[in-house]
Amino acid sequence: MILRRWGRPTSTRTRSETSSPSPASRAPPTSCGRSRNRLALMSDLQVLRARHDVIAALLVAAENAEHVMRICSSAAPDAADELVRTFGVSDLQAQAILEMQLRRFAPEAAAAMRAELVEVSRRISEIEAR
Repeated sequence: MILRRWGRPTSTRTRSETSSPSPASRAPPTSCGRSRNRLALMSDLQVLRARHDVIAALLVAAENAEHVMRICSSAAPDAADELVRTFGVSDLQAQAILEMQLRRFAPEAAAAMRAELVEVSRRISEIEAR
């Protein structure tokens, strides 16, 4: 260690020796060169099915906005359980509803979700047909 002018210690190592490795070098690359993460390990079909489930739950919530708001405001700690009981959604779907932004309850957003649900369903059918 070398002391600087004001007594602060400084390292004699170079910046390249002390810097942390880049994010790409931390995880082993996949065959296409991307770092591995949860979505990269899932197949396209699994990702699409998960997205379909989430969109379907958000659409149910948007179509029943008043009821969802009532549940969320009256049963705050148990809101997820109440959503599961009331609408028959999964725990994951209930969590997605609870994290839903208020603007997603607007009629335009519901229409966009319907269109996305149709598109995701089409892509799922396309993959399953292969």
